[in-house]
Amino acid sequence: MARIAIHGFGRIGRSFMKVALKNDLFFPVSISDIKDLPTLAALFEVDSNYGRWPDQITTKDSCFVIGGRTIPYFDSSKGLPDWQALGVDLVIDCTGRATTRSGAQAHLAAGAKRVPGINLDIRSSAWRAARPTPWLRWSRS
Repeated sequence: MARIAIHGFGRIGRSFMKVALKNDLFFPVSISDIKDLPTLAALFEVDSNYGRWPDQITTKDSCFVIGGRTIPYFDSSKGLPDWQALGVDLVIDCTGRATTRSGAQAHLAAGAKRVPGINLDIRSSAWRAARPTPWLRWSRS
């Protein structure tokens, strides 16, 4: 199984992790964000949309402990983790900053093998078909 890290633990990062854990898709190698660890743990534990997470959530020694399993936490305001040292194959960037090659380059430079969303040629028809069309607007009849 790929070793996956979550970068950005706001609403999208937390939702992504909940889906992954609930469906046993993967268990993250690490989580990184600019907010403090206790706040992020509390936000993951109790969600106004999705309710309370069923497993116990605590923090210990710069780690999340979710259902007895430990996930290292890195404060990304001090810099990106060394993805290569962590053995990370894939960084899921939930900050919205890695939508282009230049936006994701920092993750690649830190040793990530892949960052989803940047592996398509910007001129390809697949990319153009997948992106939103700026001229399409809802209008009133």
